[in-house]
Amino acid sequence: MTELVRVYVGSDERGGRGEAIIKYGLEKYASCPVQMIAMEPNTSDPPYWRGNWNRGREHMRPYAGGHRTNFTVFRFTIPEAAGYRGRAIYIDADITIHGDIWELYSFDLGGAPCSIRKGVILFDCEHPFWRSDAWPKIEEMRPSGWGLRDYLRRISQGNDELPLFPQEWDVLDGKEMDPYEAKLNHYTGMGRQPYHPFPDRFAYPRQHPVVNCDRLWWESYLELRSAEAGVPVPPGLNLNRTIRQALELEAAAGLNGFGRPAGYKYHFTDFAQMHQEAAIKNPHGYRYDLSTLPRPNLLVDTLRVANPRHLGAKIIRRLTGTSYAAK
Repeated sequence: MTELVRVYVGSDERGGRGEAIIKYGLEKYASCPVQMIAMEPNTSDPPYWRGNWNRGREHMRPYAGGHRTNFTVFRFTIPEAAGYRGRAIYIDADITIHGDIWELYSFDLGGAPCSIRKGVILFDCEHPFWRSDAWPKIEEMRPSGWGLRDYLRRISQGNDELPLFPQEWDVLDGKEMDPYEAKLNHYTGMGRQPYHPFPDRFAYPRQHPVVNCDRLWWESYLELRSAEAGVPVPPGLNLNRTIRQALELEAAAGLNGFGRPAGYKYHFTDFAQMHQEAAIKNPHGYRYDLSTLPRPNLLVDTLRVANPRHLGAKIIRRLTGTSYAAK
């Protein structure tokens, strides 16, 4: 395929890890040229998502009133931002890609302007609906304060029932299928996201309720950082070691726990305050860097051994550091 697929990613200053893992997945699996455009308030070129957007709150801190995120409604700017040309895809930053994006991009819209699931939208940017009086321009969106429901209502009122692309392109926290079988995994539960982007706002569990969500996200992130560093991924790593290895490579690359380089400008993150609040919310630790990483849970890890016959020996070895050979 030679047609360029444009993928717009809704993100913010804590979305560096998400942006990187999406870009890596897109390029790894795509059979076509791909362009990823991060839609975040820091974006300067193009400038559509900068400026004074009315988010229903006076501050930039997400999950504290008004729009949940700083990019909540940016997805609806895409037809205009794309110049009303061709097609485009929107995805949230809390996503990993494991399939050829061309499959989603070439989905038959049947004459509809878009196909929408929870965190993914396929747009036909050339559809006349986007240029009609029924749809606002970006300069009208910016001060409006409209939320997701307002925009979705406009789309539903101006169009017949929209087609749905296959569920495998927006699997929500492993609910619809095993994450390893999905082509796009969406870690939509904010209080369970494997990489803990808001430890000051959410009390994260030690492990995602769907363990393969944790495993796949961190395996993908380790693969990305290993590829950048030019080192092989060690085989047979458990989840804790996978996370630690990925964080070591992240730090070695000069990136912080949001996947951002030194000198990156932050709008709402006060790091001292964040870590202070995060330590209260997550006293067992959180996945920002090696210094905040939760300690392995001995009992839980031990109970996950493949062969129950080895359980006693494994417990003794963990507790004493010695082997025990049953006679």
